[in-house]
Amino acid sequence: MAKNTVSIVVPVYNAQQYIGAAIQSAVDQTYPDKEIIVVNDGSKDDSEREILLFKEHIHYISQDNAGASAARNRGIQAASGTHIAFLDHDDVWLPHKLEEQMALFDRDPSPGLVFSDFYYLKGSSVYKETQENRFHRGDALVDLLRGNFISLSSIVVRRDVFDEVGYFDKKYKIPQDYDLSLRIAAKYPIDYVDKPLFYYRIYDDSTSLGNVSVLINETLDILDTWEKKAGDPRVSAAIAEHKSQQYLGLSRYYVSAGDKKSAAQALVIAAGYSENRMIRTKKRLLTLFGLRGYRVVNTIWDMMQRKKRRGYIGSLEGCMHDSHV
Repeated sequence: MAKNTVSIVVPVYNAQQYIGAAIQSAVDQTYPDKEIIVVNDGSKDDSEREILLFKEHIHYISQDNAGASAARNRGIQAASGTHIAFLDHDDVWLPHKLEEQMALFDRDPSPGLVFSDFYYLKGSSVYKETQENRFHRGDALVDLLRGNFISLSSIVVRRDVFDEVGYFDKKYKIPQDYDLSLRIAAKYPIDYVDKPLFYYRIYDDSTSLGNVSVLINETLDILDTWEKKAGDPRVSAAIAEHKSQQYLGLSRYYVSAGDKKSAAQALVIAAGYSENRMIRTKKRLLTLFGLRGYRVVNTIWDMMQRKKRRGYIGSLEGCMHDSHV
């Protein structure tokens, strides 16, 4: 049996401060059968200078700026490995990451994707998510539709999987990895190493309000696509739960942006997808608008009881608009 090899794809855009540490972590991998493909997506800073410090260890591609998905796709096309791993330009792998993940593929080659847990890295602070049972393996599409638990810098994908499910969708600016993971999980089992294998870097620019808005709205677009072809009640329920979470996040975004009316609309839509959120929605509307908001949401709640959920959402948004909360 031919030995598994890994192509590491590192897309780069204006990352002169971080790209050196990212590439070094790829070079330092204990898994020996690897290649590193760095795709400079039209950086305007000194990223290229930092990248070329590793020229003896990498395959370097430079292109005009076309976005992260296009850069990753270019790396996939250039890859020669049996498996492809992705490393964002500001993240850092632990040295044994690939070795531990490839050991899973050696034991069972059937998964289309293997991921891992990770540490958060903010400045010099390192911390870990403490929520239990947040990862799933095997047939995990329903769980993944309920909420994304796969981080892009953690994944290793079989090369032949891309022939079946396609590459990254260039229309998405942020959750392109979620879209890809869903397409893989729909056709293949997935697996994971239940320990942190890389550092996910957080910094101020990555959490701007603009990024939050794009992330939420693009995630909702992805969920809409899956909702249109859902035939399994479990899939529909998972999508409804995730949409509720996203509209709740959209409400927080609107509050931060000072748009209370849109925040209220998003809150009530979140409640429409998940009845368990109604009590919390009432409390938040009271905070935003006082007693008037509470009365409006009670009226909408009564309407929801009389309508089927799918028809309710459109009516809900119209009702919120007409109410002039």
